[in-house]
Amino acid sequence: HLSNELRLLNWDGYPLKYLPRSFQPEKLVELNMRCSRIEQLWKGVMPLDKLKFIDLSYSRYLSKIPDFTTVPNLEKLVLEGCTSLLEVHPSIGVLRRLICLNLNNSKHLKSLPSSICRLICLKTLNLSGCSRIGKLPDNIGDMVCLEELHADGIAIKQPPSSIAFLKNLQILSLRGCKGTISGQPWSSLFLKCQEKVRIPWAWVWYYLLYQVYGP
Repeated sequence: HLSNELRLLNWDGYPLKYLPRSFQPEKLVELNMRCSRIEQLWKGVMPLDKLKFIDLSYSRYLSKIPDFTTVPNLEKLVLEGCTSLLEVHPSIGVLRRLICLNLNNSKHLKSLPSSICRLICLKTLNLSGCSRIGKLPDNIGDMVCLEELHADGIAIKQPPSSIAFLKNLQILSLRGCKGTISGQPWSSLFLKCQEKVRIPWAWVWYYLLYQVYGP
């Protein structure tokens, strides 16, 4: 039995497919269930106004993430190594306070909902190892606070042009993405964008050097 008065739930290796229906932890602030056997946290919506942190990393049976409509204050969502994850629920766009989204090595994830571009406070987005993602959202430039974009080894052939509007970006990692733009290397896009919107030279050169020399 899980108490509905919990503020912290830390249960690595959680053995069940779902959280119990009777579990309605309205005071929960942090949920850590790494390496669990969970397939979906909850069905429908669950009012969790105080929840700020979810870590389900390496929960290899997780195939869906829930409706976030009633979790408006979430700040960090870690789904690293969730290799069965097939989709990100479109309601993720309501998480206006989300700062970090880590999807590293979620290898079966094929796409991101366009609503992800509404994450106006997001600073870190990690998509590295999501080798089936073939396209970044067209409006990724709307993520005005984004500072780190890690997308090593994803399947995109070209980045969206709006990436040029990520003026706060400090780290851009696209190692292993070998696409071209109209037959020209990606570097041509970044150099042109730097001239138009004053992308910081620091990350233009970071990208160029990273492609040539690696980490």
